[in-house]
Amino acid sequence: MFLFQGVDDLTDNIDLIICLGGDGTLLYASTLFQQSVPPVMAFHLGSLGFLSPFEFDDFKSKVNTVLQ
Repeated sequence: MFLFQGVDDLTDNIDLIICLGGDGTLLYASTLFQQSVPPVMAFHLGSLGFLSPFEFDDFKSKVNTVLQ
């Protein structure tokens, strides 16, 4: 299923956001929602990651923990 910014209402269709990237990716994902933003699990792939608390190492177990 593909959702397009400005065409589809993302608020009713997405339950969890998983961001892979840096702080800019996290901020961009947040701007896609006009009202409330669903929960965000952000993995930083760079060196800083001020807003992205999760490191990508062992991401499968971290995602499984959240989904359970």
